Amino acid sequence: MGWFGKGKERREKVLSGGGGHAAGWEMAAARQAVTIARSGPTAQQLLSTGVPGTYGRVESVVDTGAQVHHDPVVDLLLSVDGHDRPIGLRTIVPRISVPRPGEGVVLVDDPENPGTYLYAGLSL
Repeated sequence: MGWFGKGKERREKVLSGGGGHAAGWEMAAARQAVTIARSGPTAQQLLSTGVPGTYGRVESVVDTGAQVHHDPVVDLLLSVDGHDRPIGLRTIVPRISVPRPGEGVVLVDDPENPGTYLYAGLSL
């Protein structure tokens, strides 16, 4: 096998989800987070084209344990004007500005999924 034979096998196992340090559910959460990150235009792109933002207030924040480029994927429970009950939103947030309960956030209507929102960041 030489110097590099075992390392290659280990990398293949980790990448395929068949071993290494990551458990199966962690790999699934990471794949889901990457799918979230790659889907459609970003909220900032939509805001820059003139799509109006919606104000929401954070009721709760739960860390899913997944990360994308060292930024956590969280489940937010938000109170939004015009909705009777709080809405749930799974999104990637910058580690430096994770929203806390009671803070305001900006949301944008998702053009690819009508009736849902994209997280645009903390409200000023």
